[in-house]
Amino acid sequence: MRDALGKATVSKGRACEVLGQPRSTQRWARKVPDEEAALVARMIELASEYGRYG
Repeated sequence: MRDALGKATVSKGRACEVLGQPRSTQRWARKVPDEEAALVARMIELASEYGRYG
């Protein structure tokens, strides 16, 4: 984010405030479990097979 503003030093808090974004979204990188792709594929398979209930 700082690179986009050139050599100006901008705090993370100020940059998030300007963008209207919570600071907490910048603190941690999302961790995707290794098996997530397989789980999503299985959910799509089951949804296609059984359709909607309820």
